[in-house]
Amino acid sequence: MSTSTRRAVSGLIALILALAATGCDRDNVEVPPPDRGAATRTVPNPEPSVVNLPVTVSLAQVAAQVENKVPHGQNKEDEWQPIGKFAVVGTVYVKEMWERDPLKLSIHDDRVDVSAHVRYRARLAAHPCVPVAGCRWVELGSCGTRSQMPTMDVALRTTLAFNRDWTVLPKTRPLPVQPGVRCKLTEANIDVTERVQALVQGVLDRAAPQIDAKIRDAVDLRRRVEDIWSDIQQPIRASSNVFVLIQPESVAASTPQGKGTTLTTHVAVVVRPRVVIGDRPRITERPLPPSGTVMQGRGFQVQLVAELPYTVVDSMLEKKLAGRTFDARGHAITVIGANLYGSGDRVVLKVR
Repeated sequence: MSTSTRRAVSGLIALILALAATGCDRDNVEVPPPDRGAATRTVPNPEPSVVNLPVTVSLAQVAAQVENKVPHGQNKEDEWQPIGKFAVVGTVYVKEMWERDPLKLSIHDDRVDVSAHVRYRARLAAHPCVPVAGCRWVELGSCGTRSQMPTMDVALRTTLAFNRDWTVLPKTRPLPVQPGVRCKLTEANIDVTERVQALVQGVLDRAAPQIDAKIRDAVDLRRRVEDIWSDIQQPIRASSNVFVLIQPESVAASTPQGKGTTLTTHVAVVVRPRVVIGDRPRITERPLPPSGTVMQGRGFQVQLVAELPYTVVDSMLEKKLAGRTFDARGHAITVIGANLYGSGDRVVLKVR
């Protein structure tokens, strides 16, 4: 028996003894009889509570996993390639190359960006042919061959969403290339930047499905939520013969939010916690339900369910009270026995 329980029982006994002493001159005291046939009352379910559990996923390795999937560059400087016919100069040919820095990954809210810095160079030439002199290569201009190479920034953006079955739905698309130092050859009025940009954009387009697959594998939300759902259904041993049952009912995931290379979502679980005194409760584990609507928590309530037979209470009362003498307004009262019984919605303490 806890200290608070002992104090409550002692206070109740003292009050009863005081009333008994002041009522000695009365003819009788009405004491309700035991209610032998009362039906067991069903314990109502506790009010629902909402527990928010953060789930954090690091995507730092995604960029490294995609690194080898995206070409580091293209070199087409071995021979002249025709790119089309232009006024005045006729057919124009190009020798070109581009290369990129390692991919960088950053997360902003529900968007994952994989970006890289690109450098390139190019030479343009014409190949005129005259009857007497024959054909010869005439260079029209170049970018990045004799000075600093022009640059551009390229990126892929993945938007994340969760399906009701807890699978991740990534959608990756290339972002518009951001040119840094442009390369435009005024002699032929040709913008080399746009040509290289189209080459890089094609590489990114082909890499998008691979990034989707890598992010889907890295997040794997369903496995993480299934682990949480299974764990919170297990009885938690608080102390000897005291167990906490969380009793989850439904679950939902919030819109993913991220910063740096870390992605976080909050899994809201609606629970009806109970504290059970006695043997370890037996549970039937429920499978993970579909994701629902995220609920806002309104406090956390726990229901305490305890069954204490009257025979056990009688034994405790006998041990604590039998043989004790109390002074009640000048009367010496000695307790020789005590027991407890129920009568309707009341508990009666009988003292001899």
